[in-house]
Amino acid sequence: MPIIQNQQQDIQPFRIDRARLQVTLPCAYAGCLMAMAYGWGPTMAIAANNLVRYLLGARATALAEPLINQIGIGWTGMVIAGIWNAGSPLLWAMFHWGYDWRKNRR
Repeated sequence: MPIIQNQQQDIQPFRIDRARLQVTLPCAYAGCLMAMAYGWGPTMAIAANNLVRYLLGARATALAEPLINQIGIGWTGMVIAGIWNAGSPLLWAMFHWGYDWRKNRR
C-alpha cells in the first residue's frame, strides 16, 4: 500500500492482522520449542539443585534454633562467621588457580 505524506489515507484495505501475525506466528512457535526444550533439559537440574538447597537450608535452620537457645544469638553469629571464615581459603584458591585447574582438566 503506497504511503502519501501529509494526507489522511483510508487503510481499510490494509491487512493489519496479517502484518502483525507475520511477526507473531514465528515467535509463538519459537516460544513453544523453547518451552519444550526447557521442560526436558535444564528443569531436572534446577529441581535437583533446589531440592538440595532447600534441604540444606532446612537442616541449617533446624540446627540454628537449638544453638541460639544454648549460646545466644550473638555467639551463634560468631560461629557462623567463623565457619565462613574457615571456608574462605577455598574461595581464594579458586580465585588464583581455578582457571589453570579448568584448563588442565581439559
